[in-house]
Amino acid sequence: MKLERSNPYISFMLVIVIILIINVIAEYFNFQYDLTDDDRFTISENTKQIVGSMDDNITINVLLEGEFPAGFRRLQSSVKDLILKLRDANSNITFEFEDPTQGNMKDKEQRMIQLRNDNIIPLSLSYSDGTQLVQKPVFPFAIINFKSKKMVINLLEEQKPGDDEDIILNKSIALLEYKFADAFLKLKAGRPKNILFTQGNGEWDESQTFRLESELRRFHKLGRYSLDSMMMIDSTIDLVIVAGPKTQFSLQNQFKLDQYVMQGGKIIWMIDKFPVSLDSINKQKFYIPVVSEVGLDDLLFKYGVRLMP
Repeated sequence: MKLERSNPYISFMLVIVIILIINVIAEYFNFQYDLTDDDRFTISENTKQIVGSMDDNITINVLLEGEFPAGFRRLQSSVKDLILKLRDANSNITFEFEDPTQGNMKDKEQRMIQLRNDNIIPLSLSYSDGTQLVQKPVFPFAIINFKSKKMVINLLEEQKPGDDEDIILNKSIALLEYKFADAFLKLKAGRPKNILFTQGNGEWDESQTFRLESELRRFHKLGRYSLDSMMMIDSTIDLVIVAGPKTQFSLQNQFKLDQYVMQGGKIIWMIDKFPVSLDSINKQKFYIPVVSEVGLDDLLFKYGVRLMP
């Protein structure tokens, strides 16, 4: 008895149909399995909880669409993979990749003005496409909108002259999850916090804390006050920062700080036990630092902290 052979045309069509069905399913479901020992391609449970707790629609616009060299394509792909994982944790997330340089002249000009208002400045990228040198503006940014709030994420770490481009890209990819989780936390936060920088005891001035203050001021209210001018630290202050004091704190000011803590206040202590002069190190073969006495040892010891020499 001779077995009939199946029709090759029917077999071919069956394979095509199966492939189409798989692609349709893949559009709606993100299947990924992390086989690494340290789960480096899996977002953390903490990130999942942060993203999952967002109770309204979230839109993410990634300004990385278009043709790029290999390094930027890897960054683009990593951002998309991460957003798909975030969407698995919260179905309220929708996202789109766009190229701000596309469109007619009027649309592009309006888009550029809008991006500048959001402090989004393009990066000038030069690379060879195999036939010629290409120079184009690149926008390595993502814009997240949640309720009435907006957050801009710089996807690319700062590159200084002489830095290796691959190292910067690898670092940028490694920090993506942190940046998105941090952005979601800030979008979810309630009222702006009141933050007080102390002064009057030789603390760092604005030029030394500029970057810290610039970042904090995006979301919170900042002020600088001398403890001598205050009867007490008001309970409306959410955080006190004592940044790099160099002179002794009086007993009265120590008492004000202690009472603030006892009432539930929070303090960040940035204390140099041994201030070191880089100029002296560069000029001499050795440098002996001098202990900085600011009179806070007893107060910190009360909290269970000792700065050892």
